[in-house]
Amino acid sequence: MPISYHIHAEDRLLRVEAWGRDEGLEEVQRYGLAILEHAIRLGTPRILCDERQLEYDLDIAQTFESARSLAEAIAEQAPACGRVALVCSPRFFSEARFWSSVTQHRGLSIQAFTDPEEAMAWLDTEG
Repeated sequence: MPISYHIHAEDRLLRVEAWGRDEGLEEVQRYGLAILEHAIRLGTPRILCDERQLEYDLDIAQTFESARSLAEAIAEQAPACGRVALVCSPRFFSEARFWSSVTQHRGLSIQAFTDPEEAMAWLDTEG
């Protein structure tokens, strides 16, 4: 089953709930760009992506390319993008941490978590 998601905004926070399975680089890129477009349109400086029900299936090269291309899109479309917390299943934490590390090296404030409460606490901090 491909990536399915629901996006809604609440009090300067964009909440994304995703489920299914990523079935390739193009699909992951479309998903990331959809989140970016919503954040820009709604002016939400914080994004919480709950991907605990999403199965990651990209290889390491695709994961790198996904992170690199999203970072470039954000740099072009929303240079003042705020913070993004990515909450995933512990099973996929190493992949999420690698993905967030690639984006951080490109100047973005994205962090991977397995606990949604820790993710919200991080989103609520300054910096």
